[in-house]
Amino acid sequence: MFLWREHFVTILEKTKSSMRKTKWDALSSGNEVLKGKGFYLSYNPRSRSYGFGNLAAALTSNDEFLNEGIEETALCIENTNPGDREWYILNGDFRKEYEGAFPSLKKCKEVYEKNIAKKSVWSSD
Repeated sequence: MFLWREHFVTILEKTKSSMRKTKWDALSSGNEVLKGKGFYLSYNPRSRSYGFGNLAAALTSNDEFLNEGIEETALCIENTNPGDREWYILNGDFRKEYEGAFPSLKKCKEVYEKNIAKKSVWSSD
């Protein structure tokens, strides 16, 4: 009887954990954000950039940027200086992959590294 109860409690804890970690907040910009400790994930269903400098960077890269409206998913690491952030951006929708790694920053970095072939020209690295 006690084994059944322990098993049930374990399943319940895993269920609560998975429900907690996949709550993406919708922003008025159309982005969705999943907040972690010291970092967050951002999904943008239709990335675009404006300005000559951004266009010049896109033209000199082999990024899919010029296909206006592509999806992108970013891992944003917040540093100690206000406004100082590192952006690790992948072209495409990687929410499910990141959800499986969340809330571990280390595991989220592994998702990025595993999919580095889809790296955006706008990534910090």
